[in-house]
Amino acid sequence: MRQHITVLLAAYNGAPYIEEQIRSILDQTLPPDQLLISDDDSTDGTVELLERLQAEYPSVLRLVAHKREGDYQDRWDQVPAPAMNFFWLLSQVSTRPGEYILLSDQDDVWYGDKIQVLLGKIKELEAECGDDHPILVHSDLEVTDQNLNIINPSLFAHNGTNPYRNTLAQLLVENPVTGGAVMLNGPLAAYFQTPPKCCFMHDWWMALTAACFGTIGFVPQALYQYRQHGDNAVGNNVSLLHEFWDRLRLFQKKKHNASRQVTEF
Repeated sequence: MRQHITVLLAAYNGAPYIEEQIRSILDQTLPPDQLLISDDDSTDGTVELLERLQAEYPSVLRLVAHKREGDYQDRWDQVPAPAMNFFWLLSQVSTRPGEYILLSDQDDVWYGDKIQVLLGKIKELEAECGDDHPILVHSDLEVTDQNLNIINPSLFAHNGTNPYRNTLAQLLVENPVTGGAVMLNGPLAAYFQTPPKCCFMHDWWMALTAACFGTIGFVPQALYQYRQHGDNAVGNNVSLLHEFWDRLRLFQKKKHNASRQVTEF
């Protein structure tokens, strides 16, 4: 059976880091057949940088302009913009058996064997379940600061979460799947040709779908560096009281959005 590997990258004002990530994707031991990038109206020179890289890798790298029309227009305000960007990209891929799709954030750095290791795991599960069975696999990842200094060699140890809590009942209330750690096969991608009316984030929605209609596999190995920006961290407040209230507000928002997501699913 023919094998085809696609990486989807959602971009927005990623000029400081995106070139390093793209080169880590294209320098894989098993490089992708295509890298599709959708930019969400960047204003920092990201588009010009991407156009230069597209000229350098014309047979692999392709820029696809997302469209806010139809379902994508109606649902952009109900679904986070990064998730909608990924759902748009997912609508552009083939869903046949033998198609394998990975998601990429713009500021991470992949280890050289990431695609090869995830593909090995997904083919192992396909051998058990069949090529037409929807499958999602994901891995652990290293948490780093903005300069790629390691904060924790395992995201799951860092967050105190369990990657094997992946039944549908467990996923309805908590998501251990990180989008940048994911590979899915074509039969699972078929479920994402139309975006949901609302969801907390694309990776959580994909995990729910895989748990309900297919299989989730996990690779207990950190396959890329997950870059954390200091200005995005919850705990950067100078006051512990401020940090407490920030975390409480974040919990309430997550609880509300997760409840809406369960209803939609």
